[in-house]
Amino acid sequence: MSKRQLNARPVEKQLFSELLLSNVSTSRQSGMCRMLKENRKKILTGTGFIADLNQNMLTNFSNRRIIYDKETNFGQNEKKQKEWELQIQIELTDLKEFSNE
Repeated sequence: MSKRQLNARPVEKQLFSELLLSNVSTSRQSGMCRMLKENRKKILTGTGFIADLNQNMLTNFSNRRIIYDKETNFGQNEKKQKEWELQIQIELTDLKEFSNE
């Protein structure tokens, strides 16, 4: 996002967009906890599995953020923003049992 785009955005939308991306990150962390729990026997074979799992999760997170930025025009498309909010809330609810909170 260019500096001009960033300055043109209302601060509230910018903050909300960052909060949503924070929730995406929380979803990723909870997903990692779920994957570790589901694959605990593989973990005993060594740390390679964990490193691969972490790399896949980071790649997926980065790709998802790119898609989010494109679909929502960096949080400017309100309809798409609402769709993302709903999807992330569903994911967070589904992963609640794996949360650190």
